[in-house]
Amino acid sequence: MKLVGAVQDITELRQVESALSLAQHSAQPSGDAVFWIDSTGRMVFVNDYMCELLGYTRDELLGLSLFEVDASLAEDQVQQHWQELRRQRSCAREGLFVTKDGARIPVEVRADHHERNGQEYSFMHASDVSQRKRLEESLRSEHLARGGVAEQAFWVSPEGRFIFVSDGACEKLGYTCSEMLGMTIYDIDPLLSREWRSVWDKAKKRGSHRSRAVHRTKDGADIPVEVSTNYVEQDGEEYGLLFARDVSARLSADEVIGQGGERVQQSATLEAIGRLAAGIAHDFNNLLTAIMGYGNLILADERVQGLAVQRDAEEIRTAAERASALTQKILAFSRHQALEPEAVELNELLSGMEPRLREILGADVEMVDDWGPEAGFVEVDIRQLSEALVDLATNARDAMPDGGRFILETRNVDVTEDYCELYPDLKAGSYVLLSVSDTGVGMSPEIMGHIFEPFFTTKEPGVGTGLGLPTVYGFIRQSGGFVNVYSEPGEGSTFKIYLPRVPEPAPVTVPAETDVRDARPTGGGETVLVVEDEAPLRRLVARVLGGLGYKVFVAGSGPEALELLDDLEHPPDMLLTDVVLPGGMQGNDVAAAFLKRVPGLPVLYMSGHARDAIVHSGRLDEGVNFIGKPFTPESLAAKIREV
Repeated sequence: MKLVGAVQDITELRQVESALSLAQHSAQPSGDAVFWIDSTGRMVFVNDYMCELLGYTRDELLGLSLFEVDASLAEDQVQQHWQELRRQRSCAREGLFVTKDGARIPVEVRADHHERNGQEYSFMHASDVSQRKRLEESLRSEHLARGGVAEQAFWVSPEGRFIFVSDGACEKLGYTCSEMLGMTIYDIDPLLSREWRSVWDKAKKRGSHRSRAVHRTKDGADIPVEVSTNYVEQDGEEYGLLFARDVSARLSADEVIGQGGERVQQSATLEAIGRLAAGIAHDFNNLLTAIMGYGNLILADERVQGLAVQRDAEEIRTAAERASALTQKILAFSRHQALEPEAVELNELLSGMEPRLREILGADVEMVDDWGPEAGFVEVDIRQLSEALVDLATNARDAMPDGGRFILETRNVDVTEDYCELYPDLKAGSYVLLSVSDTGVGMSPEIMGHIFEPFFTTKEPGVGTGLGLPTVYGFIRQSGGFVNVYSEPGEGSTFKIYLPRVPEPAPVTVPAETDVRDARPTGGGETVLVVEDEAPLRRLVARVLGGLGYKVFVAGSGPEALELLDDLEHPPDMLLTDVVLPGGMQGNDVAAAFLKRVPGLPVLYMSGHARDAIVHSGRLDEGVNFIGKPFTPESLAAKIREV
């Protein structure tokens, strides 16, 4: 009978071991020691890693009591822990394993209560936390060296993943420590835009790096913090030891108002410069339209072909076109250009621009893409955004004469009201963040305070216009976005561009193209009434349209145009009016008065810059036809025929 009983005991033991083989198979890849103990505290199953960790064979471990390998347990505590496990069904604790050769290994043990065939067991797995304990000890030493100041502390890998997080940090951010150990630094600083590598490089180079950031809690609250990043090398491994101090209490209302006030003042200054620049650009564009127009008329005259006057006219036209490009940049800065926005997937747009950007950067500059796959759609003028990227790439190339890295990053971000307190021009909401970085010479705070001002430049005379960054600033602001700059001398620059995120648009069916090669933008005797206050431009438009076969009447103001309308035997077939006019009536007022008398009259606006009369938030009002000055006779003829 004893033999039979022994056989039954061994059989049950083998059954348990067989049943647990799947548990062993699934647990071993995690690197945890897995073992089962019975109600007496003796081990009935151990996995390979448990044997390897403690230096025993499986046969040596089976039958040992838990207290024989865990120095944190006394023999009389085994039953106490067992009864507690039966009540709670699962529990976790810290232990201290002792290897066969006497070494001690701190572990974190989790136990779960199980019943099988009327027998009770504890399924346990232990994680080696030696590295974490060493980091905690280093943290305590550092903590004492810093005067014991209560701060949030993080051990971070070179890739930005949390290796250890202090209890204070978990409590402050509202996460459990186990949750945070599965996260990265980007998860608590959503506006970091993948800058951790830059911070890491600075800390490694200097030993430490200080910065300000905003940490986001689990429930979405934002906390302003000062962060000290320290480079630590321990046991042949590299770490970042971060201390984050909550400065929301220290940051008084006066400081917040002061910081916000500086930005408001800078924004107001740029706004005033923009209004002045827009007014100048309007008048300048009127002059350029006349210069370009008459130059093109000369070139169209067959009698000048091959003569010196033809070459002179070509030089005049080329200079005028260059001047026109400058005025367009001024208008972009002042946010008085008429945009043609459309919804576009930002990553797709960048992919299409990549060859052009690589050509601009040259062979010595490495272009790095880090595009978030989830980055959404934005509504922008594609041509203007492309030009903005060209300007940023050109500046980055010039800042890296010996080569470097140009980094484009995208991802979705949600900006809160708290974060906007320091940036009055930024509104809370959902954005796609486009981060454009370089590893060039960087900028001082003094230079950064002026980079968006038109014609400010640090380049040599004759190199650049000083309108690149102002153009970027104006376009982004007109598109409902925001741009922020981060830079230090010798550390490169990062431009963070926030573009409002929009839903993915419905597919649009593109109509088949028609062959218009033989179409000529000429008139057929239709009547066009032109309202333009600049006499040279008025005469030019009349001459161009008259030469195309239109019957033209001209007026210098709104009231004069209405008087002319009363005198006409037949109403005009089209109204062509400037937007900005003297005499108390703007172009939209003139159009409204004409439409009351001639319902359905086609109206085409022209202007040196878009005004609120016909443009809102950078968009032409629905149904508005517009041609920007300066224009050529050919473009005017084509636009009139289109309308």
